[in-house]
Amino acid sequence: MSSVHDIDEGYTQDYLVHGVVALAVAGMMLLVHWSWTIALCLVAVALFAMRSGIEIDVPGKKARVYKALLKWKFGEWLKTPTFSRIELIYTNEAQVMNYKSISTNVRTRTYELVLQGGVGDRLLFHEFTDYSKARKSADIMAQGWGLTLVDDVEVMKQRARERAEQRRR
Repeated sequence: MSSVHDIDEGYTQDYLVHGVVALAVAGMMLLVHWSWTIALCLVAVALFAMRSGIEIDVPGKKARVYKALLKWKFGEWLKTPTFSRIELIYTNEAQVMNYKSISTNVRTRTYELVLQGGVGDRLLFHEFTDYSKARKSADIMAQGWGLTLVDDVEVMKQRARERAEQRRR
């Protein structure tokens, strides 16, 4: 088993707006000098190519959320010796957006990875949009560091099974 686990979230486009602004400024800089345009286009491509993910160092008892460009990863390591419990919290938010021509419902499902220690010692480590990656991260942390894992999704599934069992009776 590897000592450092890397859970790559892929190209999340966290810097999409920044890249578009860099391209717009590059277009304007074409009027000034072509070298500025090339430099800003390279910056925009780098912003579009940023990936994100999580690294978990089990023996070192630390973890980080990183941004990566090619092989370079940037992000601050978080030491975790004071935490005793990890929660995977499911959030389902919906918003109705009414326009003159259409009405749409926008739904956002997120999975928050929360580390808990003593009284009031609570840290939102990361927010995922993919349950499998959130669960994988939580499992690695819980098993590697001996933390108690509470998964809201599993609790909801268990309650649904219990309700279905009661209806069958």
